[in-house]
Order: sequence, then structure tokens, then C-alpha cells
Amino acid sequence: MVRSSQTRPPRHPPQWVERQYTDHQGNPVVLGKINDGEDSDFDEPSEREEYRLQVYSKAPIQPEDYEVLNEYLVNDDTDLDPFLEIYSYNPPDPLACAEHQRREIAHRKRLHAESDRSRDELPPLIPAIRYRKKDCRTGFCILLTSESYQAGSFDQERNERGSGPFFIYFDPRLPWAIRQLDLTSRLSVSAHNMSTFTRRGIQVFPEARDIEVSIESSQEMIGADTMIQLTDMVRKSSGELDGGLDEPFAEGLEPAALDAQQVQELLEQQQQTAEIQPVDSCTLHLDRGLDDRALMITNSAKQECDLQYTVYAPFLAHLPDPDLPSLLETTARTFTAAVISRLPGDKTVRFEFKVPPTSSLWSIASSHASTLKPGALHTFDDGSRRERVLPLSRSDVTPSSREHYKSFFVVVDKPAFVEEPGVLFLISRTNALQDPSLIEANHGETVLETRRSAGIPETARRLAVTAVEEQQQGKRRCMRMLTNEEHRSLLSLSPEEHQALLASAPTR
Repeated sequence: MVRSSQTRPPRHPPQWVERQYTDHQGNPVVLGKINDGEDSDFDEPSEREEYRLQVYSKAPIQPEDYEVLNEYLVNDDTDLDPFLEIYSYNPPDPLACAEHQRREIAHRKRLHAESDRSRDELPPLIPAIRYRKKDCRTGFCILLTSESYQAGSFDQERNERGSGPFFIYFDPRLPWAIRQLDLTSRLSVSAHNMSTFTRRGIQVFPEARDIEVSIESSQEMIGADTMIQLTDMVRKSSGELDGGLDEPFAEGLEPAALDAQQVQELLEQQQQTAEIQPVDSCTLHLDRGLDDRALMITNSAKQECDLQYTVYAPFLAHLPDPDLPSLLETTARTFTAAVISRLPGDKTVRFEFKVPPTSSLWSIASSHASTLKPGALHTFDDGSRRERVLPLSRSDVTPSSREHYKSFFVVVDKPAFVEEPGVLFLISRTNALQDPSLIEANHGETVLETRRSAGIPETARRLAVTAVEEQQQGKRRCMRMLTNEEHRSLLSLSPEEHQALLASAPTR
């Protein structure tokens, strides 16, 4: 029987509905959405409602602004009806945002794996996305940089009210738990892109994306931009969003939990690996200066060396001051010997090693200062011009003169940096992370990134920018390409199945 208008339950007007819980630091988090008036189970959302957008702000967001924030971030023209997870923790910059989100992801996974409470009582798992259609899992969150969201759906007013948000993409794993880099995280395109693989091959980058930050400088279409990211969320074969509960948990102690003796033992262990060839300690000269938290190490008496970089060792930041000079020297000697082992014998290096105030990347980036001009010194134009170049591109090719940067430095974020991928490159293309209104960048342009090197051989090659010399010597491009066997393994195919797939793939 069809109900008449007199017997049909009244439809409620759209309203904000929410529930609250705390993050891993004990800060309140609000999970909310606009209820469109239809019957909807908050804890068991329909497929179009199950998407969740992780939202941070540099300044507190007031509860009365949640609805206009939803109007700002959610596109009315989409079928999606996502939840917003609004964090009360206010990160100072995008790096702090990514670091907080990584720990929150790990915290929730452990809660769901170990708690006896029902799933509805726990904070929801945080799903990953497939950034730019790649195969690897990528975390995604937004950092609001102004009160422009208070314009709500009035898109023409948004840019007048303040700067746009940062879009932050990151490896969701805790850095100290990464024992090796998966090939999928280093590919130029997805391994499933058969056309590219058969025609020109898939490049294997020497580094994996660790954190990438772009600025949404034009805010008129911000809702559409956020929805594009959400539609690429990782799903299980069953169709439900994949919160990564099947991924292995982080094991072992993080660097901040290691004492001085444990750090010393790990550093000595690195020196005994096959990656490092013996280097006469007499050839390495140290200059400590006035600060026990910094030193200069070089294998040359010259002021200008072939390789010059600032290297931070945040895994030492928590240790007592009396232990720092010895451990910093061991770190500097170990890293320098590892790099020199992979370079031609006539290359000179000068590295400035520093222990930052804390182990966080954001504190390093915000306080970075160096007297060294970073880069590898190369000769161009038949010897008439000498210039320092940097590995700014992910591709292992000769750098382009069009690439720009504001700062470039190296971070060694774990004591086992030879046996494990423990070296990061941080590249900033702006000095205005603390004041985004001063950033001059195109919409969606990357303004900051950290990349994790696959290992010491890749680190040495990239810091020396060896691709320049190879090109000048007329050598064949030495880019690492995905092999047939690696490709077959990534697709989990038998040799026969892989051969059949290659035969059927388009060749142009």
C-alpha cells in the first residue's frame, strides 16, 4: 500500500551529524557529515557515504563552521557523500601533518587488531588511495591554511578570504619500519600499463615518494579536486574500502626509543656491510666548530668539493648531549665512507652533518640553514662553465636547467641506513610553508617533497648526479628499467601467462 502524504514520515532537513573520539595523542577528532534527511546508518554507511576525507587546519575549526567546511570541500555535483574527519591537532606545516597522520593510521590499525570492542565503537580505519593511478598505497590528507573555507559554497569568495589548502600525499608506513622499498613504489607508471611496458618500458626510479605536498592556489573547484582523490581509494576484492588491516604491523623499536649504546652498535654494524669498502680514516678530515650538534667532514683540503650537501641525523636528536659528539662522528664517517665507496676515486666530498632539535621532519625543514651550496659540481659547454646540479627530478637523467628549488638537503632517519633504505632527499620549492599566502605556485603544483632512496648505491649515484657525466661521455642512458621477470612477478603470473599477455598487448 502506498502511503499518503498524511501518513508518510516527515522528511528532516539536511543537518550535520557527528561522533567524536580521540587520536593517538589524546586530541579530539570529529567524524561528521551532512545528513540529507534520508534514513542513514551512521556506523554502517552506504557505499556512497563510506568515503572519508582527513582534514587538518593550521588554526582551530569551530563546531559552528563544520557545515560550511563541508560545503567547501564536498562537490554537490558528485554522487559521493563523504564523511569529514576533522582533527583538533593543528600542525605547523604539511610535514608535521603527514607525520601525525602516519602515526594515527598505525594507531587505528592496532586498535582494530587488538581491541575487544566492536568496530562501531572504535575510530574507523583510514583507507589509502592510488595516487595518479599507481599500484602503491598512498596516504592523503588536507591541511587548511586559512579561513577561506568559511566562504562555503560561495566559490568566488574563497580566494579573497585567504590562501588555499595543502594537498598532502605520503607513504602511510612508519619510516623506521620500512625494511626495503617495494618496486611498485618506484615505478614511473603502473605495472598494469601494458602499452607503456611493451612500447618503451617502465622506469624504476632510484627513489620512492615519501611525502609530496601541492598547493591548491585556485579554490573555485576545490570540491571537485578533493572528490577526484577520494574516488581512487584502495578497495578489497569484496568492494569495501581497504584500511590496510592486512598489512604487516611495524615491528622493532623506532629510533627515538633506542639508547646511545644501541645506536652505536647499529652504526658499527653498518660499517661491516658489503656496501662499504674500506676507507682510510686518515683521508677523512673533521671540523667540529663550536657546536657539538654539528660537524663538517671532507676528504679534501679544498674549499670547493665535487659533492657538497647538508645531512641531518634526526635519529640522534633524543640522545643526551654527552653522547652526541661521538655518535655524530660515527654517523658522519659511516655515511661518507658508504658514499665514497660508490664513487670514482678522484671525487671529493664535503658533508655538513647536523643533529636537529627534534626528530620530526617539520622541525628540520623550518630551521634549515647551511653555509654550503648543495649539489654536484660538473663541467658544461666544453669546459667553459662549471655548475652545481641537483637530483631534483625522480628520473635518473641529466637535470634540466628549468627546475627550480629553494632548499635541498639529505636526511638520514635511522641508524641502519646502509642495510635499510634510511636516506631521504628533501626538496622545497618555496620558503613560505609557514605563510602559504606568500607562495607563488601554479594550481596543484608540488611545492615540497621528500623522496626515500632505494639504497646506498642509488644515494651515491644521485648525489653525484652521475647521469651528467654519462651523457657527456656518450654512454647509453643508464636508467633502471623494469625487467620482464620483475614485471611478471608484480602481476603474479606464470611465465606462460605473462608471455601470452605480452603477445596480446598493444605495441603502439
